[in-house]
Amino acid sequence: MLVLTGGVPAPGAAPVGPPPLRPAVWAWALQPPADLRDFARAHHLSEVFLATPVAPSDQEREQIRRTVQLLHDDGVRVAALGGDVAWVRHHDQALDWARAALATADFDGLHLDVEPHGLPGWHDPDTRRVLIREYLGLLQAVRPLSRRIVVDVQFAYGSYDAPG
Repeated sequence: MLVLTGGVPAPGAAPVGPPPLRPAVWAWALQPPADLRDFARAHHLSEVFLATPVAPSDQEREQIRRTVQLLHDDGVRVAALGGDVAWVRHHDQALDWARAALATADFDGLHLDVEPHGLPGWHDPDTRRVLIREYLGLLQAVRPLSRRIVVDVQFAYGSYDAPG
């Protein structure tokens, strides 16, 4: 079961309201490390979701490592960003990517952008229930690999009944 929780004040404590929004950015294409660091500085980013190929070349691997180091030096968190709609049904591919990404650089976690609503059959309620179950299974399979997992969730997912 996947549970999303928020903070609850201690008994007797005054509510503090929602945490402040912290800007982040998806970096889908590798950029020169100093350029991305400068962009993060200029926009006061707290986190960068850095696209990480399944099998980066030696040059890409070094560029990723350098980017992560420069961003960390500035106090910016960096998550390895990946996503493929096929991962909904092929968890082994997602696990291979996640392990390889985490071995590439000192990431703060994983960021999954997997969109099951792009699969054939999503609009059929019976097929959608199967896809949701498989998607939740993917998230459960990836969870033990990192202490921090961020998942992009389309707003309409809240209107669907979760199976089982």
